Amino acid sequence: MKDKFVNEKGDLFEGMVFYCSREVPRYSLEFVILAFGGQVLWDSNEKSNHDNESITHVITDRDPKFIKMQKNREYIQPQWIYDCINNKV
Repeated sequence: MKDKFVNEKGDLFEGMVFYCSREVPRYSLEFVILAFGGQVLWDSNEKSNHDNESITHVITDRDPKFIKMQKNREYIQPQWIYDCINNKV
């Protein structure tokens, strides 16, 4: 019998480093990203992590015309995280 509480996609975000912009719901995103094997960064009072070279994805809800995009990163909205989990992509 299959256990409904087993996380079969626990490695869904393995190897990915997500930077949470200040306008997104960080605690909720952090919880699910860590549960699926990813890493999470954000700016704290002591340190800015935005320039961290390991970031693969930036989670933002800002209008793209106001974002200084870097070509080595994916820019996504918070819903993308939940959609990936729900669709097991």
